[in-house]
Amino acid sequence: TKGKKEMKQEEIRQKLMESAIHVVATEGIHKATTKAIAAHSGVNEVYIYRTFEDKEDLFAQTFALIDSELIACILKYVPIMHMKDIDIEERCHIFFISCWKNILDYNKCSFFIQYYYSQYYNSYSPLKRRKAYREVIERFTPAFKKGTDVWRMFNRILDIVYSTIIKILRNEIPDNEETAGDVFAVVYSAIESQLSWGNKKAAENVSEN
Repeated sequence: TKGKKEMKQEEIRQKLMESAIHVVATEGIHKATTKAIAAHSGVNEVYIYRTFEDKEDLFAQTFALIDSELIACILKYVPIMHMKDIDIEERCHIFFISCWKNILDYNKCSFFIQYYYSQYYNSYSPLKRRKAYREVIERFTPAFKKGTDVWRMFNRILDIVYSTIIKILRNEIPDNEETAGDVFAVVYSAIESQLSWGNKKAAENVSEN
């Protein structure tokens, strides 16, 4: 039936994206051929071109999937920023650590980092990605001083986070609470001067809608 066929196509799509993540994470993005991805997935290579436009499209959609999970994670923990009885820095710390623990999937992070810093990313279109983050930007814009480029600020935070994750993936630094705390300290120092809340004020300005 049509329903079963659509389900099968979605299953194939998921398998290929999961395999793309695995192959890129273990072999590197430049060695991640369609043949290697298909072999790992157990799906015939021809289905890559039936499901996606090409390998570049497969990578782009896989990156978008991982990005969507990060967006969902950020929005899930926004209520932490409304805990008015807690100092704003501590609130930011709880929010950050909650997100940190949920995004530290090594294969996904490795794929994300390699793709984000590769030539493939430009073809994915940064404007398309910014559109995906529209709700995140809207929810956090009131938390920053007027005129702050919140999208640029957010990407600055991601650069700090993922540069640390790269070191963890390379076993240069440990994956522990101390490392997470150190990353938060760097992130907070990078954004503190742009916050509109004041040193000890509650974050009433973060949109609750």
